[in-house]
Amino acid sequence: MPGAWELDLQALRKTLVDKGEGLARRLSHEYRSAEKQLSGLFHQPRPSDLNTRLKLIDTIVEAHQYQDSTNQLDSLGAELFGLKWNGQASEWEALSQLSQWIQDFHASVERCSGTGGIVDYLSGNPDKDLLGSLVSAVEEATEAHAASASAIRNGLESARKELLDLGLRNPLLNYRLLRTRGLEVVDEVAAEVYRLLTIGGKAMSFLPGPTFEDSNQDTDQVTADALGQPTEQESEEEEAVGSLTILHTDSRLQTGLSSEELQHRLLSTYHLANTFIQEKGVNTLFLALGMLIWRVGDGDEPRKAPLVLVPVALDRTNVRSRF
Repeated sequence: MPGAWELDLQALRKTLVDKGEGLARRLSHEYRSAEKQLSGLFHQPRPSDLNTRLKLIDTIVEAHQYQDSTNQLDSLGAELFGLKWNGQASEWEALSQLSQWIQDFHASVERCSGTGGIVDYLSGNPDKDLLGSLVSAVEEATEAHAASASAIRNGLESARKELLDLGLRNPLLNYRLLRTRGLEVVDEVAAEVYRLLTIGGKAMSFLPGPTFEDSNQDTDQVTADALGQPTEQESEEEEAVGSLTILHTDSRLQTGLSSEELQHRLLSTYHLANTFIQEKGVNTLFLALGMLIWRVGDGDEPRKAPLVLVPVALDRTNVRSRF
């Protein structure tokens, strides 16, 4: 707990060390009192291991030592760093950089390298009052720069929040399959799909659901004007093996849609994606691999957020071919 850092735990540590061994420690009033005091320092139940508890106490004791050192050197820090010194609340990284610059400067003076202009200026015994005004001007310019930089950072942060839509209308947080566009791939292994598309650089096509595929086998070629997804010949290996492994490693994505609905959704998605590219120059078409299911509360409906997005493009050689 925050208050633990202000306590002197030396006596408590000594009690735990002296009486923390053997069964008789439970009979010691001092030991029980020390354990009770120690338990009050933790938000959660204190560690059961004595060595772990002692290490935590030693950490607080060490922090006190650093604090004492800082307090003892307060006047020296103020003399060295001026307004930049703020005791324990100082910006230590900035002080470290400033200290390193001073050391490097002194070293360069000793070597007479890289400081010619500064040494020449100081060797001319410049008016201290003039030097003070120059320092003040530099400090004012530095403060103005810091204020401008802070305003720019705040503006960028505000713009970032405006660009990042955290509402449920954002499909990256709350994905819902639309009525006519997009489709859901089923019974595939995400790692294999990623390997084929990104590492292998291969193109993949789509298959209607097995039930719809079987029922449409005799009617796929009834009319050339049918909207259904054109058939794709299976290889002899796939026909012979017909195993789950082949379905998961081939270049065809399985869906649960009929041939007609599959083609209709692909066509609608294809036109919308092309519209975005032509009008805005932005590709909005992605294949989502994996969904995170989340809820706002226990009684809330489950939401889906895509985990890995792979940028893709829908393509076909002509209006009669597959996507």
